[in-house]
Amino acid sequence: MSAVPSQLAAGSLLGRYRIVSPIMEGGMAALYLACPEPAGPALPELVAVKTMREHLARDAGFVTMFEDEGHLIARLARDAHPNLLRFFELGRSQGGAPFLAIEYVDGVSLVQLMQFLSRSQRALSPAVAVHIALGVARALHVAHELRGDQAEPLEVIHRDVSPQNVLLSTGGDVKLIDFGVAKSRGRQWQTAQGSLKGKLGYMSPEQARAEAIDRRSDVYALGVVLWEILVGHRLFAGAPEFLLERVQHPHIASPRSLVPGLSPALEEAVLRALAPAREDRFASAAAFEAALAAASPESAGARSAMPRVLGRLVCAALAREVEDDVEEQRRSSRATRRELVAPRLADLDVEGALSQHTRVLPPQPAAPANAPSARPRSPAAAPAVRPWMLVLAALLAVPAAGAGAWWTLSRLSPPPAPAASASALPPASLPAPAAPAAPVELAPVDLAPAEPASEAPLPTEGTPEAAEAEAAADPSGAPGIEAPEAPAEASRRRRERPAPGVIDPWGPANGPSAPSPAAAGGARHPAAAPPPVTGAVPDRRASPPPGSPPPPVSLPPGARPPTAGPVVPGTHPASPAPARRPPGAIPPPPPVSAAPLNGR
Repeated sequence: MSAVPSQLAAGSLLGRYRIVSPIMEGGMAALYLACPEPAGPALPELVAVKTMREHLARDAGFVTMFEDEGHLIARLARDAHPNLLRFFELGRSQGGAPFLAIEYVDGVSLVQLMQFLSRSQRALSPAVAVHIALGVARALHVAHELRGDQAEPLEVIHRDVSPQNVLLSTGGDVKLIDFGVAKSRGRQWQTAQGSLKGKLGYMSPEQARAEAIDRRSDVYALGVVLWEILVGHRLFAGAPEFLLERVQHPHIASPRSLVPGLSPALEEAVLRALAPAREDRFASAAAFEAALAAASPESAGARSAMPRVLGRLVCAALAREVEDDVEEQRRSSRATRRELVAPRLADLDVEGALSQHTRVLPPQPAAPANAPSARPRSPAAAPAVRPWMLVLAALLAVPAAGAGAWWTLSRLSPPPAPAASASALPPASLPAPAAPAAPVELAPVDLAPAEPASEAPLPTEGTPEAAEAEAAADPSGAPGIEAPEAPAEASRRRRERPAPGVIDPWGPANGPSAPSPAAAGGARHPAAAPPPVTGAVPDRRASPPPGSPPPPVSLPPGARPPTAGPVVPGTHPASPAPARRPPGAIPPPPPVSAAPLNGR
């Protein structure tokens, strides 16, 4: 199936209808003014042709909905009710796309008339407002009572009663249109459970809650329309996310508090139609119509003149719309429509019609900032805050607040202190440096060989000489000769040595012995000659007098002299006391004591 183009050119042919000009375009359909060819006695000179939008004509579901609307309009038009459109044809274009040929209403919609009046700060008089509501109530009652071919009730519910779907002609007629979302038993396409159909600001509370609805839902929607044309501004307005809660749980303001001189009976009828609970409303549109007719302040003669009064107001709105239209394409369409009503527009007194059949809106008091029910005075009032505006403002506020906090903290907090170094610390924070140790002078090492001992024959085994030789070879087993001591023990024993010439009672029986090469610094005094070893072995732990050079060390034949080693502080009387180690310093390695050398 090929779709109808989104914009039909003037002169193009759609079925047997020649397109004259576009009337209006919506989200789902477009409406054109057309002439039937050939003209017949059953067809008027001009008709309105409704076509689907090109992107929807390829969807089988939308095509089914469009055809359901055509069948319902055809069934409603059987009785030719004056408040419903006449039906001519449900056909298909040359490409197979469906279209509807219906009655053309020369005039404006109710929302266009309200916008025209709001520019002059005016609203319809109660008599004209009731005349419009009576026509819509009659059309709703016909739709609610519609029956099928077998006389079964079809239970039609319009679900979209709003000012956009009420047409007003230049002759004062009121037409209810657009049954595209209507609910009925004969429809092939059924609305999914839980989905919403219609305009949110005109839904009943149960319809907004996606509950089961009946004809009393349409009565509530008509009550909203009547409240708005009486007061002169919207009953429910605002962003959709806030509007849904207000529609589901409505709080209706009294019309008499906003419209001076409104009769109590008319207010009672309006508020009963707007009851939140469906059980408290009128049971049918016919009951609502009867209550409005009884509450109308006009007499029967004045009520019969209302179509002419409404026609004058529609012509005034249509004339102003033609003057304000600046788009050339739409101007051509409005110019064509103006030619149709030119005889009536020529002698029309717009200001006289407005002054006689409208009232001036009183200035709206400034609503408090925290009032949740504050509403604009007219549909074209201050725009509502959109959700994307709030999200964008939050995204921009977070980085701005972070940058401001960082700048404030950087200005108030002191600059960070540099890392502390050892040189920058105060003197009291470090321990006093230790005095440098006095330099220790090392005596030169005399590498001259010791005096050779007299050669003697080897002792015979078992003799005292052999015992002495064996003790010299094995000092650890010889009597009176000790094994090498640990460095700490050797240092302690040296400090406990007796005075010179005194025999240590705890020492070996052989007497004082020569100091170890480590204790003597591993060097011989140059002025001292090594005394010969005679008699008993001297006590090695006996210390020489203070200031005297260390005794020489006798080496056995063939033994090598010891090498020079480090002088351990505190082990020699002439060496200075060890320096006091500051806290945290690494202690020096312990001194190493060499084993004493024994010689004969």
